[in-house]
Amino acid sequence: MPKVSVILPVHNGMPYLPEAVQSIQAQSSRDWELVLIDDGSQDESASYIEALVDDRIRIHTNPARMGLAASLNMGFALASGEYIARMDADDVAEPQRLDRQIRYFENHPEIAICGTWARTFGGRKDQEWRYPERDADIKAEMLFASVIVHSSAMFRRSAIAELGMRYDESLEAAQDYALWVEYQDQVRFANVPEFLMRYRIHTEQVGERIGARQQEVAEQVREKQLADLGIDANSIEKALHHRIARWDFDDSVSSLKPIEVWLLRIVNANTASSYFDAGALGQAVELRWWNACRRLASKEKGAWDRYLRSKIAKLGSRTQVEKRVFAAKSALYSFGMRQ
Repeated sequence: MPKVSVILPVHNGMPYLPEAVQSIQAQSSRDWELVLIDDGSQDESASYIEALVDDRIRIHTNPARMGLAASLNMGFALASGEYIARMDADDVAEPQRLDRQIRYFENHPEIAICGTWARTFGGRKDQEWRYPERDADIKAEMLFASVIVHSSAMFRRSAIAELGMRYDESLEAAQDYALWVEYQDQVRFANVPEFLMRYRIHTEQVGERIGARQQEVAEQVREKQLADLGIDANSIEKALHHRIARWDFDDSVSSLKPIEVWLLRIVNANTASSYFDAGALGQAVELRWWNACRRLASKEKGAWDRYLRSKIAKLGSRTQVEKRVFAAKSALYSFGMRQ
């Protein structure tokens, strides 16, 4: 039995599939199997897969197109490793990825699902995704968005078996976010704080092709959590929450009041329900408040004062340098020196 089974579903994965497969073959950890699931590819993916010569690669061909969620559930059933890792056909794993995640699991037996940091490439501007490491912080952030890079996720196989964990096959997109939230009361999460995944940005990926549907599912997941938190939100409040989750803020100090009121309502609801760790939720809420105010530092007068006067400011852990830069930019604006 291999230490880790890597599940790689593919539907029309060329020309990126070879680089994804090669990145698994180049892993420093040699104790793995790669479960390649061809989900009705109509490009050259099938011929590429059939030509692979590596006894650590197991190939499964779906009889018809099943979709990503069903293919992943099939992968869970086919995998034989102690751990089960995700991999996408268009991403690239760094050579230490599997080794680092296995080591993390063995040092943290309480963790059931573990992701990693990621760097994007192929888009107009490369980004670094530094997501929280601790379980409490990950869960608090999940109120706004998924903070586990799906292609970097590794599962403890015993947790999948014990909980009967499965992706929702009725969902066309955001299946990972829905899965994390469905099981968040029963498992503990972590992220290895290292850049172990390279996440490719391109026009053919799921988020680009069905972005509207992905956004719709993400909104449903967020609204479920608001309800679990004890908040009966109306349509206007839900829309505001989704805008905050997307970092979609207006360019006016007057727009900050409803954001502050809403974020404080979340904090108060959590005080009553203890649904999230209080400190972790406070950090997540303050991060949104900081960004909403900070982006106005050199655009409108009063942004710094508005941030500082709120109770939310006390929930975060801003450094003195961050605060001084914010205050200085606001002061320069007040003196008519726009940046």
